[in-house]
Amino acid sequence: MTCLSLQINANPFLVFNESYDDTIIDSNNPSKFGKDEGNKLPSPSNDNNGIKESNKKPARPFQYYPNGKDIVCINGNNRYTRALYGTHTLYRLETSDRPIFASYNKAKSKNFRFYIVTNGKALRLDSTSYCESRYSGGRRSYIVKDKSWGDAEVRIVALASQFGEGALWQIITKGFSPKVKLMVKMCQTAKTKMMREGDYGLEPRSSYEASPDEKDLVTLEWNASGETYLVFEDPGKIENIAKKYGRILFEKEERALNDITGGLQFSTPDDFINTLGANLSAAADGLWDDSTCRNIIVQYCKFAKAGGGITFGSECYDATNIIMRNCDFNQTSNILLFKMRPDTPQRYEYVRVENCTGNTIYGIRTKIWTQFFDLKERKDMPRSYISNVEMRNINITCQKGFYQLKPSDKYNLGSFAFYDINAHDPYGTMDTSFLKSCKMKNVRINGDKIH
Repeated sequence: MTCLSLQINANPFLVFNESYDDTIIDSNNPSKFGKDEGNKLPSPSNDNNGIKESNKKPARPFQYYPNGKDIVCINGNNRYTRALYGTHTLYRLETSDRPIFASYNKAKSKNFRFYIVTNGKALRLDSTSYCESRYSGGRRSYIVKDKSWGDAEVRIVALASQFGEGALWQIITKGFSPKVKLMVKMCQTAKTKMMREGDYGLEPRSSYEASPDEKDLVTLEWNASGETYLVFEDPGKIENIAKKYGRILFEKEERALNDITGGLQFSTPDDFINTLGANLSAAADGLWDDSTCRNIIVQYCKFAKAGGGITFGSECYDATNIIMRNCDFNQTSNILLFKMRPDTPQRYEYVRVENCTGNTIYGIRTKIWTQFFDLKERKDMPRSYISNVEMRNINITCQKGFYQLKPSDKYNLGSFAFYDINAHDPYGTMDTSFLKSCKMKNVRINGDKIH
């Protein structure tokens, strides 16, 4: 699965592990598991195995549990440890085990604190007596309760925008009086010059707290009865918007996020592994500053309707030793797609695809990609290069063409090899005249041998 964390993008695929062992998770008690005893912490043993009692380390309790496709935390205390990514820039929304947030954009980073105001008293939502938080594939949600509220609760969903540098929150209150209010305070983070772009594990999480003097403070307060929405646009615009327009925007963001994360699923006897699908996809899409991709294997995967088996994406510029094997395709757009940017020197080499079957729209394909075109005043752009690509033992039906390599003055096509190919498409040809070299053995399209 390594490829999913790299911008060469193994586009959404399904991984199946046939198992009829049903594991049950009690949603009211995430630590209580059903039949799969392997998910439980081991029971304490009287056998010290020769280790002195004083030297034994205490058992470390789980803070996070799987529940379906979600990762769940009850009354957690970790802050700014789960980032949500939208656009392919350094911007991100840092989320916590409780509803307190921060945006990262170097000196423009912001902190967001949420309060419920009832009977003239304000309570910060990261200090309530109960909080359930969930994370799944770029979506962080909360159910917040407090003893002082009785049976009332607040539900929050936080998303990073897929369409611009910003964030969106859906807030739903239940059981409060009609006069309940929500207050949000936004100000500069405690630290703006962070190490390595504020990375977790290097930069202290306290750097994302509100600055002591609440620099650039903006406070919003509005009636929060029912369903309301809050929108942030980086670097400093924040506003509450009407339910009608907020829901339209929220559903648009969720559809875009689902397009990115909805195609990969794990079905195994291990409930922890089963949460990985959407989360790996979100992590891969979150990469914004890729360098090189090396030594990646994609194998035993079933690709459904998606962009491709492996897409050498527009954000990737150097990939070597990439293997895809023993995979099946069903209505997938491509087996291999090389997105070639005319404003970025790219180098892809030593790519092998073998033992693959099914049906796609295209087989192997190059495509000029200009969505983010920006030469940045550079006039001596080196040519990109694709070479040492091999396809072997492929049995495929392509709706629009198996062989879709195209010549261009923006890139060079080096050595290619095709062995034991049985393809069907509308063209029945392979023009290899513009390749530096091409080896073929037992290649047939529509039953006709290709030389």
